[in-house]
Amino acid sequence: MGRERWTVYGGVFVCLVALLGAVAVGLRALSSGTPLGDVDPLGAVVGLASLTVGLVAGWLALRALRMQQAVLADAVENLAGQVREAERSAWSQLMGNGSEPIDLRFVLRPDPPHDAAGAPPSGSLARIAELYRGLEPRRLVVTGGPGAGKTALAVYLMLELLSGDRAPEAPVPVRLSLSSWDTEQPLEDWLVRHLTGTYGVPSAAAVKLVSTRRVIPVLDGLDEMDADGRLGYSSRAGRALRALNAYQDTHRRAELVLTCRTTAYRKLTRRARLRVRDAVRIEIRPVGIPSARRFLTDRTEAVGRWEPVLREMERHRYGALARELSTPWRLCLATVVYEQRDEETGDYLKDPADLLDPTLRRPGALRDHLLGSFLRTAVESYGGSGGSRGRDRRTYPLDRVRTSLTALASYLARHERTGREAGGATLSGSDIVPHQLWPIAGVRRPITVVLGVFLAVMIACVAVVGNSMPEGYNRLRPALPLITANLMAFSVSHRLWPKAENLTWRLRGTTGSARRASVGMSIGLLWGASLGGLAWFHLGPGWGAVIAAVTGVLMGVALALGAANMGTTPPEPTEPGVVLRSEFAFGLLGGLATGALLWGTYRLQGGATMALGMGVLMGFAVLVSSAPLATRYAAMLVLTHGSLLPWRVGRFLRWCGDAGLLRRSGAAYQFRHRELQEYLARRDPDSSGDGGPPVPAG
Repeated sequence: MGRERWTVYGGVFVCLVALLGAVAVGLRALSSGTPLGDVDPLGAVVGLASLTVGLVAGWLALRALRMQQAVLADAVENLAGQVREAERSAWSQLMGNGSEPIDLRFVLRPDPPHDAAGAPPSGSLARIAELYRGLEPRRLVVTGGPGAGKTALAVYLMLELLSGDRAPEAPVPVRLSLSSWDTEQPLEDWLVRHLTGTYGVPSAAAVKLVSTRRVIPVLDGLDEMDADGRLGYSSRAGRALRALNAYQDTHRRAELVLTCRTTAYRKLTRRARLRVRDAVRIEIRPVGIPSARRFLTDRTEAVGRWEPVLREMERHRYGALARELSTPWRLCLATVVYEQRDEETGDYLKDPADLLDPTLRRPGALRDHLLGSFLRTAVESYGGSGGSRGRDRRTYPLDRVRTSLTALASYLARHERTGREAGGATLSGSDIVPHQLWPIAGVRRPITVVLGVFLAVMIACVAVVGNSMPEGYNRLRPALPLITANLMAFSVSHRLWPKAENLTWRLRGTTGSARRASVGMSIGLLWGASLGGLAWFHLGPGWGAVIAAVTGVLMGVALALGAANMGTTPPEPTEPGVVLRSEFAFGLLGGLATGALLWGTYRLQGGATMALGMGVLMGFAVLVSSAPLATRYAAMLVLTHGSLLPWRVGRFLRWCGDAGLLRRSGAAYQFRHRELQEYLARRDPDSSGDGGPPVPAG
């Protein structure tokens, strides 16, 4: 910024010189009595100076605009690079070990007069970018059945739009999971928070990118916003569609891509009479036999093993086997399961001919067979390699993985049954968010445990304080901290869903934050020095130095970080578990600082035991009140005794992601596919009310 600053200074200097020169010439002309003719020399000089000032000001404005455009262009390119890398990773996970995707076929589903112009009647995956670029306006709705490849098509489109021949000024497609959108929040604000939190785009640049429509929202999973029976005008999906229709780009509707199951989109269209206006809707068709053959040829080493399956599908094109293997997801499941090989001998462990078993022709039987086998295969394959990929070498047995994933799937299904309500909060039916997992043990039970532990600590500390107080001591003086602690606990008990704060240890890079942090640190150090000075006279130099150092440093750091975060909007979490870690760290620091302050204060009065009791009590109260989500999360783990979820849930979720059972979606995990989540949820009997944890299926 130094060069830009000196440019401005130089421009201002030139303007001042021109103005002073004009004034000097004008004064000289007036003082010399020079006759004024048709051309006024004074007016000419003033006009020339004004012209100079105007030209310089215009040049500075143009330069500032160019600088702003250059910064915006850099932000666009950086965002495009990050999105490209993220979606390449997502594509690799979707495709598994295959090199070529199925060339999905789709057909146009016209809905005049609300269609965009320029769409052909049909197309394929390879031509999707060409179709999208030809739309006017560029608004596309992708529909299809479960596992049809809607997300894969959207990711492929994004990668094509971000390919090497991309124009520098072209907008960047950014994929978001609609299930995580609180529709009370404006669409543009949600987009800005996603850019800043997930991709680290500076807030000002993110606002500019969104407001100038340099971002194409690729919104995945409209059908996952509500339970199927709740789709209507006032549903979350209905509110989302209305917001998308209001999403404008000057004189026309802005670009976007939306995916949704066909049945859900039809219900919204027929029941609520809602649709994406000025858009083209395409529907992905089932995978044909030739495409399935090409897919298996690409994915397998011994294609002949699959010939009985392919012949059966060709003989009975509308039979159960052909119908169940008509989506990319099911074909991918089949290859994962039946291409598994022994680690030592290389022999295939299963024969694809088992798919011809007559018992698998019942509705849903083949689907459940593939999903159950996929779970076992994924655990055995990844666990068999020792979980050696990544930093976590821990392995989990199949029963542990099945029980925990079933509990998580049941937890998400419970949100759908209750309209995604848990204790008055709207929760996602597809996102596994660590700091929102504590109700898995019951909505009220973790809160009761936290308050029970706090009450036990308070009773113990009060007993210690009472026994250690000297004779004649004013018993009212310790009452204020006790009352404060009780008020804190009371406030926590009434905040059923505290706001999740993604606090940061950084000073956010702003002058205001740094200034507030320095003031907070100064106050804390002065506090510690004052307390230490008093301790010097009462307890000697040793205790004085200890109290000054401990209290000053802890209070200084706590106040500095609190002041730095004050008045700023915390960034959106970029990874699962970050809210719990930051909340617990800040709560622990605040508790230690408060405890040190109380300990130092009461240590001056001569009661070491009383000082320790007061410090522990108030420190624990601050921890409970400032880290409610983290303490409830810990209570949930205690209540479930590790029976539903492992003690280290974060590590388990990462392991399942590496094994291909879960996938990352911003600050949440999601099941690899919706069908896998629904399959596991069906294994778990319904739990009623707020009564405790769901019963795991064996």
